[in-house]
Amino acid sequence: KAKGTTAMFLKKYDINNKDAFVKGIKEWYDITMSDAEYETLKKVPANNLRRELARYLSFKMGFGWTTYDHTAQPVPVYAFGPGAQYFTGVMDNTDIAKTLIRLTNVSSVAFPSVAAK
Repeated sequence: KAKGTTAMFLKKYDINNKDAFVKGIKEWYDITMSDAEYETLKKVPANNLRRELARYLSFKMGFGWTTYDHTAQPVPVYAFGPGAQYFTGVMDNTDIAKTLIRLTNVSSVAFPSVAAK
């Protein structure tokens, strides 16, 4: 799991310190960044770096977003009706999906592949 958002990462790691930045990407996101990938990100204007880093990470992890801003704050989720008792307390977001899959008796889930732009 990631250790935090891109905003949190960029507060800790300076894009101009290549060794620390690349090591941080590996430590925080378990991604080995190539020299070419680093150089591409280094050319991004500072005001766009957070978003472009999020796009890079998403591509490397194989998923996409409708937005690249994320606060990493807890989000209240409410459930009513049959199975509501399984949605209590603090849950990891992936556990919500797993619980929904279990409750709906879905045997597998297929997601469309995300193509690089």
